[in-house]
Amino acid sequence: MAPIMLAKGARGARVEALQKSLVALGFNPGRVDGVFGPKTEGAVKRFQKKLGLQVDGIVGPKTRAAMKAMQEAAAGAVKPKPVVKPVVLPTPKPPVKPTKPAPKAAPKPAAKPTAAMAAKLAAKPAPKPAAKPKTAGAAATSAAKAIADAAKKASGRK
Repeated sequence: MAPIMLAKGARGARVEALQKSLVALGFNPGRVDGVFGPKTEGAVKRFQKKLGLQVDGIVGPKTRAAMKAMQEAAAGAVKPKPVVKPVVLPTPKPPVKPTKPAPKAAPKPAAKPTAAMAAKLAAKPAPKPAAKPKTAGAAATSAAKAIADAAKKASGRK
């Protein structure tokens, strides 16, 4: 059986398949219509020239084998690889530690007692213990009253 040759003037499904192959390989044969016309012949000649084949515009065994090899190479090189986008997870925030309240300032130490103050204190009788107040405001009032009473006694007034 003789190899199938396609040339100008041929028509049919084989010519249409040739035209589709030429389009896929980047050689424009004009309209894909199954008619081997001047545009299809020009596309075949451009293909043959690019591959270093005999430029005659006829698709014989060598041109057909070159087209098949080029299509297979293109199919292997064009297979798209799946693109995997990296997933960016939010960075976890560290747990918030409860803050400790600032330490309260220490009360100022009382003035150093002088000899005169020591003599006055030694001369006074010990004050009566006050009843425990129920609130902070009552405690302040009670302490202020005790200080005022002590001051009155020290100055000799009632």
